[in-house]
Formats: sequence, C-alpha cells, structure tokens
Amino acid sequence: NPEKVIIGGGVSEAGDWFVARIEAAAINLAMKAATREVTVMRARLGNKAGLLGAAAFALDQEGHA
Repeated sequence: NPEKVIIGGGVSEAGDWFVARIEAAAINLAMKAATREVTVMRARLGNKAGLLGAAAFALDQEGHA
C-alpha cells in the first residue's frame, strides 16, 4: 500500500488539475484499504529530472561530485 505516488517527467507539467484527477481515479478504482492514506503529487524536478540526473552522473564519473 503506497503512501505517496510521484508523477514525474513531462506528465508532471500537466499541472495540479491532472494530479488531482489521477488521485481521484486511484481512490475510486483501487481497493479502499490500499488508498486510505495515498497522496499523489508532482515531482519537484518536473521534466528536468533526466537532464539533472545525467549531469550529476557525468560529474560523479569525473570526480567532481
């Protein structure tokens, strides 16, 4: 039973209205016990997560992280 569902990437750019619809669908379609305390939210990095992860990896490989 997840406590939190994170929506990331380009989908997260759809906005809060989209996240609210996902949360409502999860609550309506899943077993009640599984969604009792679930929260759906957008990832903080949004569509930049992949780019920032790749940059962090490159810096780490070069010994700069």
